[in-house]
Amino acid sequence: MTPTKMNNRIWAISPQAFAEVQRTLAHASQPEAFLNLADMVILHPEMDIDETATAHVYVQGALGDKMPNIWNMVGNTDYRKLRDEISAAAEVGATSLAVHIDSPGGMVAGLEEAGDAIANSGMEVTAYVDGMACSAAYYLACQADRVVATPSSEVGNIGTVMAWADDKPFWESMGVEFNVMTNEGADLKGTFRDSPMTDAQREFLQEGLNEAGADFRRVVEGNRENIDEEVFRAGWYSGERALALGLIDTIS
Repeated sequence: MTPTKMNNRIWAISPQAFAEVQRTLAHASQPEAFLNLADMVILHPEMDIDETATAHVYVQGALGDKMPNIWNMVGNTDYRKLRDEISAAAEVGATSLAVHIDSPGGMVAGLEEAGDAIANSGMEVTAYVDGMACSAAYYLACQADRVVATPSSEVGNIGTVMAWADDKPFWESMGVEFNVMTNEGADLKGTFRDSPMTDAQREFLQEGLNEAGADFRRVVEGNRENIDEEVFRAGWYSGERALALGLIDTIS
């Protein structure tokens, strides 16, 4: 509906409030005057190097691999961009690396390579957690020489997860029935349309989750000397609790 059509309708509203509506509608015809993507997201900062030769890189939002440009534009983190920034910092002579983290985690694909880039950067690395370093984000944090977190930051959630929705009842209510066929012997191939999944398919997916989870645990145990067994239940912890469990080195 155009601003003119909206103005010409009957309103039950105070004159002052209607004046505000009119001003908003006036801007609506020129959206660039009031709608800016940067106002709606936390922008992803670019890598920078300060006067102490410390390179600052940022791990924030959801984490993914080979993502489109919009992914970073709206504040998320691409593993490959992170790797490129760390490499660029080393090439120009940065002597230490500060990894600023505020992320709930992300994809397993690409995570190991990003972690290796941090661990093998050749620089002294400190992970600064201000907000959240959970799941894949903690995988990256624990590669640092030291992990520092604010008192209210949430840290941990060490584990892997996979979820899907069984939408078969919905499609059936619309009169749609999916039929899935595979070549003989390919009993693990599926599209998640042929629900419920078979026992063999579920077992295969569970094995993959267990393998990824075990790899995650090995990385944490290999980097955190005093890690407590409790953290592998995939809980997340703040302040003194995170410190006591060995997830972080300092509260700051």
